[in-house]
Amino acid sequence: MRKQNSQLIAFLGVFALVSVSYTGWAATTIETFSLWNGSSAVSSWGGGSTPTYGQTFTAPSDNYLESFSFSIRNNSGSSISYQPFVYAWNGSTITGPALFTGSTATLTSSTDFQIAPVNTNSTPLVVGQQYVAFFTTTTTAPTAGFASWGFFNSTNPYSGGAFVFSGSSTFAGLSQNGFGVFGDLAFSMTFSNVPEPTSAMLAGMGAIAIFLRRRRASVALLQ
Repeated sequence: MRKQNSQLIAFLGVFALVSVSYTGWAATTIETFSLWNGSSAVSSWGGGSTPTYGQTFTAPSDNYLESFSFSIRNNSGSSISYQPFVYAWNGSTITGPALFTGSTATLTSSTDFQIAPVNTNSTPLVVGQQYVAFFTTTTTAPTAGFASWGFFNSTNPYSGGAFVFSGSSTFAGLSQNGFGVFGDLAFSMTFSNVPEPTSAMLAGMGAIAIFLRRRRASVALLQ
């Protein structure tokens, strides 16, 4: 019994540490959606036009990127397949290895703007450094679809970055040929100060559940 109590105390200690990590989790959101008029846009993005659109940004003190999203209207009548990425930004091109590579996604045709979200799974960044989050059709099957993105025509509400675009038809060209840079997209990015705690919490709770089940079984055998 003393051994079981010691094991329970150890499990509870682990759970307490996980709980402390969870309560220490905080989020920072950088966004321009709330300032956008819902209609101004830049175009045309897609396989039949400019393949790559994105937004550069500066990593805040909460430096784990959890998600990003853009507002896009694909009223071309054709779906657009694209892939999301996050790279370091050197002022004119992407640089270094991919920090985040998302799965291929599809934007269906619609007359309305759609929010296109990406979960980046706590991608670690360096505070104060510049990065770029972007969608590209250079890595997907060619499509005729093209779309417009929510955009600020005459203002730059976010001082830590800008809208960037590339007409390169190959992904390799994104690190070789300079991007165009101007304005800001309608976007949102969420950051945390520690990796998302959900998985650690579930693991800790699962371990305690297994221990308690075994303990009840042991007690039943003794009775």
